[in-house]
Formats: sequence, C-alpha cells, structure tokens
Amino acid sequence: MNNIRGAYKNKRNKQKKNILLPFFGLLILFLVLAFTSAYLSLYGLSRLKLLEVEEIKIEGTKYLNKNLLYLRLASFEGQNQFKINDNIINEILSEYPRIKSVNVIHKLPNILRIIIQERIPIVHLSSNNESQYIIDNEGVVLDFIDDDSLDDLPIFSNINTNNLTHGGLVSDKNIKLLLNIYNNIEKVNPDFLKKISEFYIQNDEVILVENKRCVKFLLGAEEFPERIDKMIFAYLNFGIANFSEIDLRFSDPVNEIIILR
Repeated sequence: MNNIRGAYKNKRNKQKKNILLPFFGLLILFLVLAFTSAYLSLYGLSRLKLLEVEEIKIEGTKYLNKNLLYLRLASFEGQNQFKINDNIINEILSEYPRIKSVNVIHKLPNILRIIIQERIPIVHLSSNNESQYIIDNEGVVLDFIDDDSLDDLPIFSNINTNNLTHGGLVSDKNIKLLLNIYNNIEKVNPDFLKKISEFYIQNDEVILVENKRCVKFLLGAEEFPERIDKMIFAYLNFGIANFSEIDLRFSDPVNEIIILR
C-alpha cells in the first residue's frame, strides 16, 4: 500500500513540474521581450528630432535674474528630452543660494519647464563693522549687500557677521534667537512684523523697535512666546503714541504686567 501511495505522489509531483516549467519559461520570455521592447522604444525616442528641446521656460522667479539662469541652462537646448538628466539641472541651479527647490517638467514634445521656488529674504543682518547680509526664514545667507541696495526689511543689528558665508546657514546663537522670535511673531500676527524696523540684543535681552516712533518693546531673555502675545496685545489695545518703551519682562502668578513708559 505504501508503495502505491509513493508512486502516486511521485506522479503528481512530476505533473506539477511539467506544468510549472513551461509557465516559468513563458514568464521569462515575456520579461525579456518587454525589456527589449522598452529599451528599443526608449532608444528610438531618444533619437527623435521631434523631441529635441526648442524652448526652456523658467518660472517662479522674483529676485533671481532669469537671463543668467537661461545662460546657465542654454546647453540643454537642442538635447533630446529623454537624454536630459534632471539631477544635473538641479546640481547646476543649486549654485544659487536664493533657490530653495527645483522642479523639472518635460513638456513633450519640445518644451523644458523649470519651476523654481525661491528663498525669500526677510531681514538684514547688520554688524558693527557695517557689513550687511540678508537671510531667509531658515537662516540661509542669501546675499551680501551695501547700503544703497537696502530693501524695506527689518534689521538684526549689532551682531557678529564675521563667520557668515554666502549660501551658508547662520550659526551665531544671537542670530538664531532673533530669527526664532521673528518666525514666532509671523505665526501669531504677520501684520505686526510690518511695524518693526529693528531687532537687537542688549545685555543678553531682546529689544524690538517700532518703525515710525521708535518705541522699544523690551522682551527680556526668556518666556518669549508669552511675551510676544503680551506685546501684540499691548500694541493693539494701548497703542504706542504716548510711550517710548513697552516693558514686557515682568509678571506675577495672577496678572501679566505690562509697564508703559
């Protein structure tokens, strides 16, 4: 009986192998044909003159000079769309600190679209040696400027700019602190930022200056989120016309104290 069962089992296994072998053979043949077809199609497309780039469109720029970017990318004109390496385009444009990201779109048959997201300058950095830089909200140094090219932006003043590099990220702790306060205010009330002309640190305490009457907001050295809320509340409810300073550094367990001078 055992011999009969063994013979039956061997017969079934042999039948399965006879079925699976042709199946795997067909599958391999199909994959080879598909790969060959795709390769030949891509090879053919990469040689079509119809797909050669005739126009490069650069979009999304405000501060960058488009003409300079076109010159940097001019070598891609006349190249076949399927031969262009998008990573090379990204590498070329990464030379510009003002560019945050690049999206390359191949608009067939012959247009190459380059969509750029720029870094937006938010403040000037001004040091005691009269050096002037501009940075974005992440602390990337976008450019070195002179007094004749100042934009209508607030200033971080009296800080150390000796170690800043074009395109680099700020490392100075005071710049980082002021930048954090700037970004915090922007989240709470971006319109209030338009009222501030200067941020600086004196005796380890943060001071903001209003842009018309030069009223000082004294934020101190800690509890910045709470004091920013108090500052905006004071500005909206008390105004600044009759004051030279609004001191936000003091509080007690019951009441938030705002001293108006």
